[in-house]
Amino acid sequence: DGLTGETREMRERRRPPASEMVQKALHAAGCKVRNKSVTKKGVETIVETNSTIANSNFVDKLLSIDGVTSAVLVNYNGEYAE
Repeated sequence: DGLTGETREMRERRRPPASEMVQKALHAAGCKVRNKSVTKKGVETIVETNSTIANSNFVDKLLSIDGVTSAVLVNYNGEYAE
């Protein structure tokens, strides 16, 4: 940035990692982590939430976090299809 002398790299180092920002968003929404898988390609987290916050706005908020490439909302009623 020409005005502050701050480089993009400096801004990137100052920004919290995506995982930290996602955890904060999930905690603020009252979500419970049910499963977390970590691979070299990334992290997949499965959470349980109540239906009052489970909407497209919540998914959009997660997707707005730099580093998040996918967010899916699934309705589960307690039964598996056979």
